[in-house]
Amino acid sequence: MNDPQYCELLFLRDLANRLPDVFHDPNGIRSKAIGLSPDMYVEMAAALVEDLYARFDREDVQFIVARLRGEVPPISKPNYFHAHEWTNPRDTLHNVLAGIHSQGLQRLHVPWTPPY
Repeated sequence: MNDPQYCELLFLRDLANRLPDVFHDPNGIRSKAIGLSPDMYVEMAAALVEDLYARFDREDVQFIVARLRGEVPPISKPNYFHAHEWTNPRDTLHNVLAGIHSQGLQRLHVPWTPPY
């Protein structure tokens, strides 16, 4: 299952079906189920979030995606992100998806499906 488009399809299908409840793959089961390594699973999720095929349920976390896409100027930093996180939105996005950010684990959804 090395076809990236097929892996994305499986991932988005799971999101549309509300699986998993939060984006988290501590033991690699979800990433293996769609044929990816855990690191590639986070990379794929980051690319899909950046391209707006998937979104965070929380708008405050989604704001970092807008910063990454250049839709929010650097001077508009919200208080809940540190300066280094705001200046490095790609690293912050990866940390959020990896579950190692202070925002904690996050829910993702397919944009045309209403969030919880």
